[in-house]
Amino acid sequence: MFKTDSVNLYIVIGTRSSAYTGDFEAYHNADLFTMELSERLSALMVPPSNENAVYLFRRKNPVIRRTY
Repeated sequence: MFKTDSVNLYIVIGTRSSAYTGDFEAYHNADLFTMELSERLSALMVPPSNENAVYLFRRKNPVIRRTY
């Protein structure tokens, strides 16, 4: 996902634990993306838990595609 140029925003819904949520090694090595833990979106998850996490990955230099 991080190597394709068609993705500008990637959202991971999971937990704060790297043992349970996705591939944290890939997340931290995604040089073309910023990684942000959204506390606001994490707080909206149900059931409520301090372990809930929503991570936003935004491409540092977004690819703009034009459709005609």
